[in-house]
Amino acid sequence: MFYLQHGFGKGLKVSHLNDEGYLSGMILSPAHEDRFQLRETVRQCHDMGVDVLVDPQSYVYSLTPTGTGRQHVEHGLDLTDLHWSQTADTMKRHLDAVRRANEEIGIQTCWIAPSPFQATLTDFWLPIALQYARTAASEWGSERTVASLVLDENLLSAWSSIEEWLDILTTLEVKGFYLVVNRNRAQYPPLPWVPEALANLLRLIYTLTEINGYEVFWGYADTDGVLGSAVGATGIASGWSYGLRQFSTARWNEKRSGGAPAVPRVHLRRLWSQVRWNEAADLFDSVAGKKAFGPRIRKRFTKSGFESLNNTMAQEQHLSVLAERIAALDAKAEIADRLDTVADSLEDALEKFGKIAEEGIALEPRHASRVRSYRDALELFRKSESL
Repeated sequence: MFYLQHGFGKGLKVSHLNDEGYLSGMILSPAHEDRFQLRETVRQCHDMGVDVLVDPQSYVYSLTPTGTGRQHVEHGLDLTDLHWSQTADTMKRHLDAVRRANEEIGIQTCWIAPSPFQATLTDFWLPIALQYARTAASEWGSERTVASLVLDENLLSAWSSIEEWLDILTTLEVKGFYLVVNRNRAQYPPLPWVPEALANLLRLIYTLTEINGYEVFWGYADTDGVLGSAVGATGIASGWSYGLRQFSTARWNEKRSGGAPAVPRVHLRRLWSQVRWNEAADLFDSVAGKKAFGPRIRKRFTKSGFESLNNTMAQEQHLSVLAERIAALDAKAEIADRLDTVADSLEDALEKFGKIAEEGIALEPRHASRVRSYRDALELFRKSESL
């Protein structure tokens, strides 16, 4: 299922995506809208039959230096006393605050529990993270509780330590998990995954969902979320802006001034890539490159060139392609079918990149490198899980 990761500037994107029939839910940010605005967003989602969850964003208070959320005070979620040595009373107060924040904007059915950010699986935050999940399930009920897993990508390097952690994690009596992974370089398009790390992330999702029966919602995902959907993720959440497609702890404790506007990008499904509009124009004018465009996008840009693309149009196009792709995988009941579909598509994309390079078209090198990392990670996953 496809979920929208909420932030600034949603405009009509929610209703437009819902009209296409691909939107299952939305994960709201209490940092980006005040209580009145967020309540109205919840009402609109419920009217459309769209599921709603709130990310309590407690992890920002475990960062060094401590992060800040712009509207957290308004929602009663300014959890600045979060500490690895906190008392049980403090933990309960945090859980009560999360519950009130949900109830006051109209969410009664399912709540994401708070959690600190985990840089490793051996630091002092690990027992606190587990205890938040256990206590939330006890206070709210297991069927209402979604535990948070907020991890650094470096944590995914060794499966042996993840496997030991999973032995504990799978004892939790919760509905599921909200999974967020910090990428160490906050740039877009993101750097390619280390294949072993992404493969271990896919194994983590697969173990929780397909083997243990939990729901898993992967937040701040991008095209890599398609792989997560293939291995069993319940929901993939992505957003319209680049910061909502890749999680980075830096955004919570950096003071950023305005910069140059984002360059509009075209999501080319056949290349598994979001290319700059001028790259898309170069591809469209070439024999090999034109094969990267499906009939719909060819029709759209044959009359009006790619220079007509603005950021709002680019954002909506990206979300539509991603949501449609995930819906197509959801329609395949067997995991083997989903994995074969993704693997074949990745190989086809790499073949197209090869022919594009032979024709002498210069593309940002990271496009092909990312697709290669997806292909390699999927192969490692399938080998490890004998799928």
